[in-house]
Amino acid sequence: MKTIKICMTLFAVLSLAPLCFAQSGMESNTATKAKNSAMSMSADESTLIANEQKIIDAIKNRKPEIFKSLVDQNGTVQTPQGARRVADVMPLIFDASTTITEYKMEDAKVMMLDKNTAVLTYKSSSTATRNGKTESEMSYDSTVWVKRGGKWMAMFHQSTPVTTSPAM
Repeated sequence: MKTIKICMTLFAVLSLAPLCFAQSGMESNTATKAKNSAMSMSADESTLIANEQKIIDAIKNRKPEIFKSLVDQNGTVQTPQGARRVADVMPLIFDASTTITEYKMEDAKVMMLDKNTAVLTYKSSSTATRNGKTESEMSYDSTVWVKRGGKWMAMFHQSTPVTTSPAM
């Protein structure tokens, strides 16, 4: 299940949006730029969360073409066996012996690192059946998104299972 979970959630929301503006000497122009940038960040935030859900739905519904349209195949997924290229884990992600029956993304937060790079974090819970055995898991997930040519693509994903260990 851990491998399924890591692959399933391959691939946004601490709303940190550092806005840098060139000095223009015209205060109203700067205010307009700030307002437009804030609106743009909000739109990007919504897009990233929606894209993450599209990836999850593509995995659940076995739609690899949708998955590939949102996830860079040369990107990386961190697994218990180490970092692996997305293209190399595609067979695991879309394994016919696995059925994802439930997946819930909660508390999604996006941290904008710059206008073309963001980190999406969230808590997830999932239930899947693999080879007749049903398992459930909760985890903390993060995805790095990069905008290229105006399109957001997931480049890196990791999932950390929630444990009941004492707090550090």
